[in-house]
Amino acid sequence: MKNSAIILCVSAVVLLAGCSPSTRLVSSWKPKENAAKSYDKLAVAVLFPSISNRMITEEALTESLKAHSIKAIQTFDTFPLVGKAKELLSMAKDPEELKENVKQKVKDNNIDALMIVTLFDTKKEERYVEGSSFTLGGTGFYGNGYYGNSYYGNLSPHYPGGSYYDYYTYSAYTMSKPGYYVEEVIYYVECNLYDTGTDKLIWSGQTKTVNLSSIEKEAPKYAEIIANALIEKGVLIP
Repeated sequence: MKNSAIILCVSAVVLLAGCSPSTRLVSSWKPKENAAKSYDKLAVAVLFPSISNRMITEEALTESLKAHSIKAIQTFDTFPLVGKAKELLSMAKDPEELKENVKQKVKDNNIDALMIVTLFDTKKEERYVEGSSFTLGGTGFYGNGYYGNSYYGNLSPHYPGGSYYDYYTYSAYTMSKPGYYVEEVIYYVECNLYDTGTDKLIWSGQTKTVNLSSIEKEAPKYAEIIANALIEKGVLIP
């Protein structure tokens, strides 16, 4: 009974390790001449198609930035129509008019830095997971039988020695997991930070998330990666 419980636990660990979500920063850029700077109002605008995902991610980013003593705000109310194409287009007849509306929003709200987060690519990839096996206990497969220690000399890996009970015990205590293919969904997210006083891009970072299952759980991890990168890369002063 005890060994069965161990096998079940190990199986669960193997399965979870193969499908757990992960987010990492894969690339980043900043102008070499730019020095770290502090801002009075850094606004976070997440341009995701899903309104709820936008709200969750904006909140996670602002909270993470605030935790690092960076003055950040959400823009859900400032730019409320992101993700609603028809309503957004009704506000402006052409892209130039929309640009002017955005610039006016930034000016009216005294925003001196604007972070724009976009989902720029989604891919599906097939990955092969190698099979594995490990022994939970029991006598060695080869034992100390006739073929292993006498007439035939060195034991061939294809001709095991030992008795039937050695072999049975080894097999019963060895867990094997065959190889298999899994389909992974990969999300690439880009985060650009602009200085609105100069209209210049001061940092850009791209992240890769595999097997996203819950935006509520992954958003705080993503936010912490971005906040840490902005400080470590010498972009923002906490």
